Amino acid sequence: FPVTIGCVMLDASKMNDCIEALKGGPDCFYDIRNQTVYKTMLKMFERGELIDAITLMQRLKDEGRLEEVGLEYLSQLPLGGFI
Repeated sequence: FPVTIGCVMLDASKMNDCIEALKGGPDCFYDIRNQTVYKTMLKMFERGELIDAITLMQRLKDEGRLEEVGLEYLSQLPLGGFI
């Protein structure tokens, strides 16, 4: 599922597909970092905000959650977590 998050970070128009595929919401993710990122993406989507790597990073920082996720981990998500 981290690939799903990374896909949206590269192409925000895929967020609807992501929501449809992940009907269980953030709980579909085992890793708490992915849950945190996905929850933040959902909030951004609901507010009509642009979702990309930079805006997502800034939102996580604003919410005090960037350290929890980790900048290195977040930067790997658009690559499917495979570096």
